Amino acid sequence: MYEGTTYVPLRYISEELGKKVTWDGKTGTIFIGEEQDENKFFYKKPIAKVTKDIKTREDIKGISLYAQGVYGLPHWQDENGNEIYFRKESIIYTLPSETKSVSGIISMLDDIPSYFRKYDFTDDDKRVNGKIKIYDENDNVLYESERVRLMSDPIDFEISTKNVQKIRFELILEWNNTYNGIGTIAIKNLRYKY
Repeated sequence: MYEGTTYVPLRYISEELGKKVTWDGKTGTIFIGEEQDENKFFYKKPIAKVTKDIKTREDIKGISLYAQGVYGLPHWQDENGNEIYFRKESIIYTLPSETKSVSGIISMLDDIPSYFRKYDFTDDDKRVNGKIKIYDENDNVLYESERVRLMSDPIDFEISTKNVQKIRFELILEWNNTYNGIGTIAIKNLRYKY
């Protein structure tokens, strides 16, 4: 017990239940009952990047979108008249025909360049948020995440992709009227299951 919460040793409990436990130090992920199969990580092989600014990244085994500032970015006004700036980019993949589902972890990354570290971005980081939308080849929405911020918990997702041949990930960043908005939205451990 610690501060009113009961903790258990994850490896011991999992192995007592007959589940293998593996650790990926690069992404900070624990896998229980299922080993990582590098062939199931498909982030490296997009068939199309709608724009050049989405990155495929080995360090997170996934994809990310970075945005900084508001100069030249599109924006809209919310119900209170505040300007909301956004960056929205997509990347498309073809899935193997036997794919049953796609999963990953949605989070904001602390990718602030060293040049900007001299500034205090605490308030701005709280305003920058991101979300993910996932579409099939007919532009039907398969999944839309809640908004995440730099300090919020990551979101695990797994969506059914039965009869889906192509999948499009739309990464979206939004922030209030500020010249200091910086953020990176990412999907880590992006993979499919048979």
